[in-house]
Amino acid sequence: MGYIIKDTQGLVITRLTDVGRRKISQGNFNISYFQVGDSEINYSAITDYDQAEAMILEPAYNAHNNVGVPQSTKNNVKYPYYLQGTSGVTYGIPYQASAVYEVYNTATLAGFFNTGSTQYITRKTSQYTYNSEYISDFSQFNGSSASVTLTSFGCDGSASDPPQADTYVAVYMVGNGTDLCDDYDPFHPILTYRVVNFAGTTLTVDKPFPDLQSLGYGGTVRYFFYYGSMVGFDLPTPENYWTNSVINFESVCYPESGYVEIWNMNIPWTENPAGFDASNLTYDEFGSRNYIGTKEYYGYQSSSGQTDTSGTSYYNSFGEEVIVTPEEQKVIAIVHYTNNTIINFFGEKFATEAYDPDNPGATGQARNFRITLPTLFWHKNADCRDQTSFYIDPPGLMVWIY
Repeated sequence: MGYIIKDTQGLVITRLTDVGRRKISQGNFNISYFQVGDSEINYSAITDYDQAEAMILEPAYNAHNNVGVPQSTKNNVKYPYYLQGTSGVTYGIPYQASAVYEVYNTATLAGFFNTGSTQYITRKTSQYTYNSEYISDFSQFNGSSASVTLTSFGCDGSASDPPQADTYVAVYMVGNGTDLCDDYDPFHPILTYRVVNFAGTTLTVDKPFPDLQSLGYGGTVRYFFYYGSMVGFDLPTPENYWTNSVINFESVCYPESGYVEIWNMNIPWTENPAGFDASNLTYDEFGSRNYIGTKEYYGYQSSSGQTDTSGTSYYNSFGEEVIVTPEEQKVIAIVHYTNNTIINFFGEKFATEAYDPDNPGATGQARNFRITLPTLFWHKNADCRDQTSFYIDPPGLMVWIY
């Protein structure tokens, strides 16, 4: 038994009694009547007293127990309110009168890029990269070597942790710009590798770098090193949020580290990609293989898991719609927010209100939630060279813009 802590707990606390919980377990919990009162407030014992200071007991689990002597208890409402007036019936009959109220939470930008005046800019702080000080030149990319010699250029003033094995490095093509610490040239793709070793100034990755010598490329390359797992971006365990308090539950409502600045993406394949050399590795050894069950669950693996097979299609060069069956869905990308923090920053679901042309950008519109891939190229559009965005445009239409 405890008292309500009024400065942190809610004004209304409800709890099922032993009888109520037993009836739920039996499948016959039905509320026929209810009664409301203020049994624990004494209005006459002290004059000129602020009743807001009165201590109120938390509702007890055993306030109503009819299992028999000696456990049986029944605490009635001592001063119930009358249904009408000052006498008569004190029991009300419950009825369904629920209403839906839409509550929207505005989320901040998450990811490894930030919006710039003309293009997306790479985020380079320690929340995202653990090292971004190295550069090299294109001439070292010969198509046969997985090792390059790096030069510490002091970009961002970040002489931070040295590159480590089993982390990732993003290779940004700066081009022929005069500022060697530029983020990247939007006309070039970003290459991503797993770090195998770093000794002295020699970086070795998991596969050879492309042949840029024979293509006549010239310019500078920047290297951004990222953590190999969510460790570094997220807490290693949600233990920081637990408390030994059994009464003051509100003490764990405000996470210490708060919002994690990135999302996660997994790409589960169910066959080897085209042109893939499977002599040493096959798709079932890929890192995202554990998400193949999710691919099946959402109907991208077999028709038996999806009733509507016309939801995925594309248009060919003749303008004809081509339906892609679940069996033909070789791979999907799953973007998810799976972290050790327990903060519910994004609420229950994403807003999907229809776009209002008379009030664009209003809170709740589905178009406001976008996934932008700053370096995704599309060969059919010459203007699509530094970003592509995906968003939902109800009802049920996924569209994408440049």
